Amino acid sequence: MKTPPISLSDARAARPLAALAAPRHPHLFVVAAAVSGLGIAATLAIARSTGAELSSLTRDVVAATDTHLYTGMLSTLGIMLWSATSALCLLAGSVLGRCAGARGGSRFLLVAGCLTGALAFDDAFLFHERIAPAHLHLPELVVNGLYAASVFGFLLGFRRQILASEYLLLGIALACLAASMSLDIVLPTSNLETFVEDSFKFSGIVFWLSYFRCAAAELLGEALRQRGALREVLHGARPDAIAA
Repeated sequence: MKTPPISLSDARAARPLAALAAPRHPHLFVVAAAVSGLGIAATLAIARSTGAELSSLTRDVVAATDTHLYTGMLSTLGIMLWSATSALCLLAGSVLGRCAGARGGSRFLLVAGCLTGALAFDDAFLFHERIAPAHLHLPELVVNGLYAASVFGFLLGFRRQILASEYLLLGIALACLAASMSLDIVLPTSNLETFVEDSFKFSGIVFWLSYFRCAAAELLGEALRQRGALREVLHGARPDAIAA
């Protein structure tokens, strides 16, 4: 008589209650609590050192400044896309790190995720425009030069992975971001100059996200295909073929 398959709910019901209640990843609770605590502590420290109201550090910018709802719309969308790209790269890189033969792709995406996260932080908190010159005594040109050197090092260090991918998307992204940076340095600040500069930057961010979404999908797909092929070899080959 054929035994009926056991469903996932039946398997969970068969487990002891203590096993169901025990967390499977206890370190994540510690990390989440630590990050939350650090964020709140940093907010309190900044409010105390600057004399700023706590609500001005925790509320949305539009609500805190009582301005139009669409103020900073394109900038906010750009920061969201930076963050999405960073999360995508870090997650895909972590998954690839567990696949044999995919360590190069894993490093490529993890470094890309960290670099993108730094760019998101800079965009959100005006690091190269306000924080670095005022508090670290680093001119804006120096910080931009460091970013350019980091991107160049990334391109050089992972040229093999980039050349094997849809690199035209990355090229367009870099061209748009370079145009935005150049306009910020060369042209005097005006309403039109700011619009054109930020439009180039937003377009660069969109192409940046498109490239790394494509690269991550290709690397993950290749890793899955290799894993499937290896499984077929191990489970589908005949014993005499393996011995031969």
